[in-house]
Amino acid sequence: MALEAAANEAQPANRVFSPQNWIKAKTCLAGINFAIRNYFGMLPLMPQGGKEMKAKLDAALSLEVEDFEYRWAAD
Repeated sequence: MALEAAANEAQPANRVFSPQNWIKAKTCLAGINFAIRNYFGMLPLMPQGGKEMKAKLDAALSLEVEDFEYRWAAD
């Protein structure tokens, strides 16, 4: 959804939308974040199983503390 929205935005004259360049831009992360938040915000409003689907997704996307490790950096 974020990629489609970015592709539909008005481009400056003589410029072509490039997904490879878009994915490197900070607006990419903001667009993806916005699309995901909208999706999760709309799930509970779905008439058939939206709340249950959101609960399943929340459980599937949650990470336990044990899933993280310390990162070591070279000096």
